[in-house]
Amino acid sequence: MVMKELIKRGKHEGAIEIHLSSQIQAMGFYSKFGFCEYGKVHYDAGIAHMWMRRYMGK
Repeated sequence: MVMKELIKRGKHEGAIEIHLSSQIQAMGFYSKFGFCEYGKVHYDAGIAHMWMRRYMGK
C-alpha cells in the first residue's frame, strides 16, 4: 500500500523516474512494482544492495 502511494505521488508530482537502493533479498518485491535493477552491487551497513529504478511513463 505504501509503495503504491509513493508511485502515485511521484506521478502526481511529475517525476520521470524513481530510484531506490534495494537490499538484494528485497529486489523481487520492488520488481512487482515495475522497478528494474541497474549498476553494480554496493554495500550499506555491510548488507548487499542493488540500485533499482522505475520509469514513470507518460
